[in-house]
This record gives sequence, C-alpha cells and structure tokens, in this order.
Amino acid sequence: MQLFCMPETQFVQKECYKYLSSALLLSSNKIFLKWHFLRYPKMVQSYMSALKVQGGSQKPESLFIPNIVQDMIQIIFSYPISEANFKENEELIQIESQNQFRTFLERNSAPLPTPKHIIKAQNEKLLYRKVTQTQMRYLKCIEKFVDFMILLLSSIPTRKFLKIYLLSTNILPYLKCTLPQYHSCVLQTLVQSFEHYLTYPINDQDGEVLSLKDQQVMQKDFLKKLQTVLYKQFKFMVQQKELEEYQFIKNLRRSEIEKLFQMMILVFPIDLQPKLYEPGKNFDFLIQEVMKAAAPPPYLNHYLKDTPLIPNEQMIWDYKHIPEESKSGVLKQVLALPKLNLQFLCFEDYLERNYKLFKLESAFDLRKDLEDTIIRMDPKFDQNGAFIYFSGWAKAATEVIKFRIHEVQTPEIGKRIPRRVYGEIQYSVERMAQNVRKDWDSLKKHQVVFLISFRKEIDMQEFQSELSERQNLIDQIEENEGCKLFCEKYGIRAIRGAEIELVYDERRREILDWEEPDPSKKFQGNLRILHVFLDQAQYQEDIDCIKLNNCEIYGNFKLLVKRNPKENNFKAILGSIQQVILQNPKLPKFLDEILLGYGVEDISSSQYYLKNHTSSVDFSLRDTIIDQSHYDDVIQQNSFIPEDLKQRITFGNVNIRKRVNNIRFTKPQINAIVSAMYPGLTLVVGPPGTGKTDVTVQLVNLLYKNFPNEKTLLITHSNHALNDIFQKISKMDVDEKHMLRLGIGVKDLKLSKTFSREGRIDHMLSRRLQLLEIVGKIQKSVQIMFSEEYSCEVSEIFFKLHIQRLWDNYRDKVQADPNVAFPFNTFVEQNPLLFEKAQTREEQYRVIEDIFEQVRECRPFELLRNKKERGNYIICHQAKIVAMTCTHAALKRNSFCEQDFQYDNIVFEEAGQILEIEAFLPLTMSLTGKLKRLIMIGDHNQLPPVIKNVSFQKLANMEQSFFIRMIRLGVFYHQLTDQGRTRPEIMKLYSWKYKELNSLQCCHPSSDNQFGHANAGFCKTFQFIDIDYKGVLENKPMPYFYQNIVEAEFIVATYMYLVLRGYDPKQITILTTYNGQKMLIKDIITRKCSWHSLFRTPEKITTVDKFQGQQNDIILISMVRTSQPGYLRDIRRIIVAFSRAKLGLYIFGNLSIFNKVPELQQTFSQFVSEPLHILPNEVYKTKRAHDDLQLEQSQSVNHPDQMYEIIKTQLIERQRQNSNIENLTEIQQEQELQSQ
Repeated sequence: MQLFCMPETQFVQKECYKYLSSALLLSSNKIFLKWHFLRYPKMVQSYMSALKVQGGSQKPESLFIPNIVQDMIQIIFSYPISEANFKENEELIQIESQNQFRTFLERNSAPLPTPKHIIKAQNEKLLYRKVTQTQMRYLKCIEKFVDFMILLLSSIPTRKFLKIYLLSTNILPYLKCTLPQYHSCVLQTLVQSFEHYLTYPINDQDGEVLSLKDQQVMQKDFLKKLQTVLYKQFKFMVQQKELEEYQFIKNLRRSEIEKLFQMMILVFPIDLQPKLYEPGKNFDFLIQEVMKAAAPPPYLNHYLKDTPLIPNEQMIWDYKHIPEESKSGVLKQVLALPKLNLQFLCFEDYLERNYKLFKLESAFDLRKDLEDTIIRMDPKFDQNGAFIYFSGWAKAATEVIKFRIHEVQTPEIGKRIPRRVYGEIQYSVERMAQNVRKDWDSLKKHQVVFLISFRKEIDMQEFQSELSERQNLIDQIEENEGCKLFCEKYGIRAIRGAEIELVYDERRREILDWEEPDPSKKFQGNLRILHVFLDQAQYQEDIDCIKLNNCEIYGNFKLLVKRNPKENNFKAILGSIQQVILQNPKLPKFLDEILLGYGVEDISSSQYYLKNHTSSVDFSLRDTIIDQSHYDDVIQQNSFIPEDLKQRITFGNVNIRKRVNNIRFTKPQINAIVSAMYPGLTLVVGPPGTGKTDVTVQLVNLLYKNFPNEKTLLITHSNHALNDIFQKISKMDVDEKHMLRLGIGVKDLKLSKTFSREGRIDHMLSRRLQLLEIVGKIQKSVQIMFSEEYSCEVSEIFFKLHIQRLWDNYRDKVQADPNVAFPFNTFVEQNPLLFEKAQTREEQYRVIEDIFEQVRECRPFELLRNKKERGNYIICHQAKIVAMTCTHAALKRNSFCEQDFQYDNIVFEEAGQILEIEAFLPLTMSLTGKLKRLIMIGDHNQLPPVIKNVSFQKLANMEQSFFIRMIRLGVFYHQLTDQGRTRPEIMKLYSWKYKELNSLQCCHPSSDNQFGHANAGFCKTFQFIDIDYKGVLENKPMPYFYQNIVEAEFIVATYMYLVLRGYDPKQITILTTYNGQKMLIKDIITRKCSWHSLFRTPEKITTVDKFQGQQNDIILISMVRTSQPGYLRDIRRIIVAFSRAKLGLYIFGNLSIFNKVPELQQTFSQFVSEPLHILPNEVYKTKRAHDDLQLEQSQSVNHPDQMYEIIKTQLIERQRQNSNIENLTEIQQEQELQSQ
C-alpha cells in the first residue's frame, strides 16, 4: 500500500475507507476470529521479542501486525494536524457573537471555537477559522481508524497482538495532545473509548481481569521504579505528590527525558521519535506518555454504580450518540457507540456495553414520545423567555399544580449519593375527558413519569436568521441543525424522571391497585397526588450543578408526562443490570467462557455430554414414541443416538397406557429432545412450521417427569407464544399445582382455571378447605374424636397418631386373619369416587395417605398470612414449571434474587427475538450458578429483536440476540428439517435459506387432504399481484407512517370476494409491513365490512412483525412501498411474511422494486408480473386439483375498482337468489294453508 505525505481526497476515499470497510466486514465472521490461530506459532516469539529487541531492519511487531495498521499510523504521524498545517489554506469567516456561535458549534458537533479557531481582527470583529474539506476528510479518516482499533482491542484474540504495538507507537498520547482543539465531539468520545480499551485492566493472554488491589500494586511498583531512576540518574529527590502528578518533568532537559525513557523501557516499551510532537509541546506530550505508562486503569464499571438510570434532557437530545433515523447517510458515519461483537473481554465489559446501548435505545424511544407530546402541548413564553402557559393539548401530559421534595435521606457510609429522594407531585384531572381521565387514574406503583421545566434562553428567530446567513458553514459541519435546536425551540430546560410509589386522591386517601377494577370509582375529587422516588444519582448531580451555577431545577416543573407502561420499563431493566454488576453472580461452568465468545464450543454444548457421558443422566422418553414403527424409525435407525443409550431406551420403557401426546415426532425433533435431557447448552433451529412449539412442550413435559425435584423456567419473547405453549403443557400429564404463569399476559390464557400467582393462592386455599372437610369425614368414619376443628397442623398430627396406627395394626392382623375388618371401610363406601381406581386395601390406604400428603402441602398457606408471602412460596417452592416473558424476567430479576429463587433448567422459545441482555438477566436470577440446562429454540433466519434506532441496529449490532451469537460462534445446534404447515410450493419461496427443509407427508398434495385441492375462487395457490396503481402511489402523512390506499382497497375487496366464495372470515388474515397501512385497512374494513352480517371482520389485521409465530389458511399481504423496498430489503422479514399461510398466499404490491434487490432475488424470481387470476363462479371446498389452474376460464383483476364491480355483481345475484327463495317459501306456505 502506497504511503502519502498528505491526506488527499483520493487516499481517504479509496484506500482507508476501502480497507476499513472490508476489515469491519471481515470481523463479523469467524475468519477474523481465527486470525490468532493462524499466526499462533509466531505469536509467543514476537511478543517476547517486542519487549527485548531494539533496532534492526525488521521490527518484531511486523510479524503479527497487519500492514494497514502500521501504514495508517505512519500516515497520521506524517501529517500531524498542527497550527502551521491549518494556516496554509486558512479561511476566516466573520461572526458577530462569540457566545452564540460557540453554542451553535457545540450543538452541531463541530470543532469548538477555542482560541485556535476564533481570533480578533484589527476592527475588533470576531473571525472563525474554517476547516477545509481535505482537513475534514482527514479527521473522518482518523475517526474510522480509531473506531477500527477499538473493535480490535475489544477482543482477546486480536488484542493480544495489537496492544503492545499500539502502546509502543504512542498513538494514544499523540491523539490526546495534538488533536484536541480540532476534535469533533464524535472523535473526542472515540479517543476516550480507545484509551479505555487500550488500558483495560485485563491479562491479554488468559483474559483474567485484574483486581483493584493488583492495579494499585502495579501503580506503586511503577512509581517506586520511577523514583529510584530519578534519584540514581539525576539526583532528584521527588516527593510522592509531585511524582504522582509528574511535575518533575518540567525540570528535565530534552536529553534527560530521553534517557529517563530509556531507563524505563524495561517496564514499558516506548519508541519515542522527535517528529511525533511539535516544538514547544514536549512537556505536555511526555507527561501524557508517562501517565499512559504509569497510571493504573480505572476500576471496572465503578461509574455505572453512580450514574442516573433515567435519561435527562442532555442524554435524550445527545445527537452524537443518538442520531436521528431520518438523517441522511447515518449508516455511513462513525458513531461513538459500544458494539455488541461476537466476543467480549470479560463479563464487566459485556454488561457495560449492553447497559450503555440499552440506555441509549431507551433514551431514543423516550425522545420520540416527548417530542410528540411537547409539540402538541405547544408551550408559550414571554419576551424574557419565561414560561406563561400551554396553548395545546396532549393525552399523555398534564400541567403540574405543585411539586416538592419531602425527604432526602443521607448517603450510606463511603458514598455520595443519597439513599433515596422522596417527592410529591400534584395535578388535576378536572378538565380531562372521561377516557383520558381513566388512563391517568390507572397509574400504578413503579411506573415512571417525567417532569419537565421550561425557559427560553435565546431568541430563536434571531438565532435561526444567523444560521441561515452561514449556511455554507452549516453544510460543512453537520446536517442535523434542525434537530439540534429542538430543546431551544420549545424552551426545554430540564427533564427528570420519577418512579411512582403511592397514589392518593384529593382526601389523601391511598389508592390500592386491587381495590376496584374501575379506576373512576376509586378516587374522590379531581386532585391527584403522586408520591414518587426521584433518581438519587441525578439528584446529586443536580445539587452539585446548583452549587456551581446557582440555578434552580426542582422548583420550576410545569409539565407531567406519562408513557405506555409496556414501553416504559427501561428503569427496572437498567436497575437489574446495575445489580448484576454489583452482585457478580456465579454462572454455570458450561457458560463461563462461551458466553464471552471463547472456549471450546463442544464442551459447552449438551451434545458433548450426550456423546461422552451417555450414562450420566437417567431419563425416559415416555409418551414420546407413538408405536413400534415410530420407535424403530426415530430410535433404532437414528445414528445420532449412541448405541448404549439405544439399549436403555427400549419400546417397553417408552410405551405407556395413558397417552396424551399424539404427535409423531421426526428424527431431528427426537434428537433435540434427547439432547435437552443432558446438561449444558442446547440450541434448536426451527424453520417456519417445523414444530418448535411441539418440541418445547414435549421437552418441558419430559423434564418435569424425569426430574421431579427440578424447577424449569419457560421464557418467550411474546405473551401470545407463551400462552400457546402454556395451554398445551396444561393438557399434558402435569399436576396443575406445579404450574405457574407470571406476568400481565396471564389474563389472556384460554383455560378454565387461573394459573396466575393470585389464582394459585386462591386454588390452594380452597383446596385446603376441601381437604380438611375430607379429613373430618375420615375422623367420623373411624370414630375417633381428635378435634372439633381441623387445621393442616392438627391433621398431620391426627394422621401420625391415629391413621398410621390403624393401618399398621390392620396390616399386622391381616396376616393372621385375612377376614379382619378394614378400619377405613366406612369411609371407602361413603366416597366411591375417591377410590374408583383403588381395588386393593393397600391401594385404598394409599389414597387416604395421599389426602394427608396434600394437606401437608397446604400447611404453608395456613402459616403465611399475606398474599406476598404466599405468592413467594408458590414461586420458590411449590411451582415446578414457571412461565414468563423475557421482559417480565428482566423487570423482576431483583425481586427474584431477594426471594432466593432457585431453578435448574431454562427453556427459551422465540430465542432469536430476545435481546442479548434480556436473555442474560434470567440466567442471573439465581446467585448460586446451579443452572444445569439452558435450552434455546428459535430461528436466526426470522425476525431479530426489535430495535427502533437504525444506528443501534446496524452500527452497534444491537439486534444480535444471544441465540444468534451462539450460532455465529459455531456452537453445535439441531435443525428441524420437516415442516407441516404449508403447501410445498409455498415453502420453496424461503426454503433456500436453510440447509435442509422438506415437507411432511401430511403436506403433500393428495385427494384425501386439503393440500391436494385448489383455493376456491383463485387459479393459483400463491401469487404476487402486480397492481396497476394508476399514478396513486404510497404516501407518508407522518414519519415512518406509510400508507397505500390502492393496496388497502384491493386487499379489502379481495377479502370480501373470499367471503362471498364461502370462506369463513376466521380463515383469513390480512398482513402489512407498516402500522400506517394497518390503520388504513382497519378503517376501510370498519366502513365496508364490520357492520355487515355476512362480511364481518377477518381473524386478524396486523403487521408482519406482530404475526411471527402464528398462522392461518389464507394470508393477504400488502407490501405498501412502491418506490423503494425500505426495510423490506431484510430477507428475514420476507421469510416471516411468506411462511404464515397454510393454503393460500396472495401478495399485493409493485414487483419491479423487489426484483432489483439482490438479497431477495431467490424468492422474488419465483413470481411473475401478472394480475390476480380469479374464478368468480367457484365456491368454497372445491374439488379442483391444486395444479389445475384453469387460466383460460379465469378473469384477470389488477385494480380494486375491478374487484368491487365483481363483488357488486355477485351481491346483486345473491340478493336475487335470496328473494326467489323467500317467494318460493311463501308460495309453499300458501299451498299448505289451502290444502288444510
């Protein structure tokens, strides 16, 4: 690669960008991760040589450092950004106000107007020294390079080679000392992150994190060594304080400094060159160099303990970290974001990156809600910038009547932050509409609300006119100036979050959540009072700021904002991450290294235990095998199962009389189930329709049956999927008292019994009364008056003293006299239903014994007197299968830890949709690390976790789930290969994306099943309808709110046509790719169909993302976009959309724009541009074969008007037929009357 002395445009664009982009792509797969294995023989020799060898023609680091890194550093050093360089092509721009212009530059992430930039001319006018195009490109080039170095330093395999080289080149102090006055905000943050990872306190060879004590010892040793060298060589008596601040360097000459560095090379290799620093800055550069070598790294994550959990206004509108989605070219820029790579340095690094990204994503989501609310409220100000009133209205906001802080508790010993800050908010609901008032009266404990204060500091019109005069400079620096000025435009001064603790009405009466279902009946009066906890860390920062700037924050709040509770749970999750950092919980051994992306993958997988420790686990596949042929196929002829395990799994062992399972599992499904019985990590990849839910249900059932003393957690991403699995498990042979469903989605369970925590408490209490009544009957039957009123404790004593004694006496006597009377004969005769299956006396006694065993299980509910304690007992002790969503697990993680919650197995369904941190937090709910099995079931080729900010999704890789990362790391996984959902021809649209995907025999067309027949009214079973839009294309009334009226009308008309053909509306689902289109289709359905007794409404009208994991017979899809594919370019979204149909898939859109996308070619090449071919005279349940298209007899439709004409004609014909039938009925009735 040729080196340039000047950073010309050609070099910046072609050389640096080309390499860095390819390197970043390379780092996303395993080729780059295995770089250290390819160079391992030279690594040790090179590493040792770098410490000792000096001089020579070939530097030791060249053996393992890529040439691009060396070349790039040389380029940076060859063209330092100095004052002289920048004066060559200097451009001075006149400005009028230094303060206003400084504010503007800070908002736009531009180089700050320090004395290097702002100078005074002879006429006392301020001039701004403009940065040229070449210099800006050079700064962008450095940003790319630093970002790439951070990527390499954040992974052990590359860090161990690169770190020593970067330290020896002094690139970090050079960037810190030479560039600060020209840094953009992004570059400043990148350099800070670069320093963080370069000095990270970790052993680069074994990955062990250095403790705080080790770091302090290293610092003391270095300072002691430095002090000794100074005294021996220069006779300097340096005190400790002066030594720690490195002030002694000012007293050394240049030659003495170089000698000092040569003496210290044994501790830290420094290759100092004169060209690396400018004249007059030697001391600054050398101080930074010594500090870099001597100062210990900061203690890991110490700052995370004292940072605010709730974002404030500075973070919410921090555009250097949280850019706008609408910003052009955002994915081409470098952003100072932590990245979720395949590998991490340590658990602290893993948690730190996830914490920061989750907080930034929460702040972005919060920004969108607050901007919408504040714009609607439209605050007004007087000429001095003081707030006057709100001229608008918003459903999610109300004015604050009064706010005050009640209590600030003193900090704990050794801390600065108060233990808690307790405040009160008063607001009125008098002017609210009834539905809005009901929403505000539904506020509950732990919800987060936001307080906003307003004041304008500058005149926006004057300031915006000033910006417009300098538009050329604005374009030079940033494109976001409109977004940057939002806070100033609406006068936002401060935003503070508060967590609700108590809710009071006007009479100061505490309102409890469970008192009254209707909120309007709980409150009295119009005044509402919230007692809230403020963020302690934020409060301390504000107090420090008030002391410095003498400004009041907490006395001027004017607006109270609430959010949707489902989207407002970030505080609890961030708090859970903080607690994990503080607690440092133990993880199971099989996850220790693989979680960070290292280690031997096979040992972590359950596959290792299955092959090498087959006999270590004793289990049975009961109720899994259907018959002998099924057993021979999936067990005996299965090469995956070891021979010694086959000998243990005989057909006699798996065949049972009482069969609940009727599913004939395939070989891949059996392999996944068998692996899940062994300890370790089990990954199961299930393409659409391959039975992931059935596998999940069966393996949870087998874990419950084979390991009765173990607790299993069932976790999914959505409530719908969790309820579906939970309902199927409840139909298995599982005792209902051992099942528990947590979370708000429990109310949607379609079961006769309640499996919530409160429902299980009520069940156990009612069951207790029933059992005690039975115990009373037993007492009367044996004629022993032990107690008049029974409790569980008395019942246990009664059983031990009398029932067991009677049975023992009977058993002793019956051996001598078989005709001796059975002591419980009366009770047996009075309760025949209890003893229906008990034929012998011993079996009858076992029934009685089981009654008292159930009484013993109810005793804790007698001792525990409140719902909280009883609920905790059910969760921690009684329940064996606990189901919850990943969000609920993250929210309640700290609560589970306080209860000493223990579990043995975790089963994740929809694992590909769960965020990395949301999958990690459930692993830490138990602090003991006794987890035996981690089972993850999902599909990495379907939709990933939902990330709303594109920058976080693409640049920070936040959409990477834990499940997907394990697959990319090469962990062994089972792939289910046989689908039983859809027609084989529809399956071909997405089967190319999987290694192997076939159809079960039940899906093959035949005259005996529905797949052998055509869809009534349509020529084809699946089709892309290329619509004639007639110039009416998509529109966007709001950002990201796309609508297409032509497609919406066409889909509704097609739905009405299907209903007229005889389809049940429940067989039809309408999907779309945007929420705006969903709302539009619902409006049209409401106007044209919902009121009609024939048409009604389809089963669901929803988006593709919300329908993942569900299915229906007929799927109608609106693609919406007509100019460009947008986010439909993602093949994973296309796979989800096209795999939901069982019998018919009909897509409405513009085929040409999707044919141009390379990623979608293999799917859309199977479609042809054609209108919809229909058979208007065919009715539902036609006998026409699926491949009998009958195109000659069909009618072509490519516009909704044509379809509406067909529907109109059919409705008229239908009415005529109905009228003829009514007339015929009347004639028949008249004839019957005449005959009578």
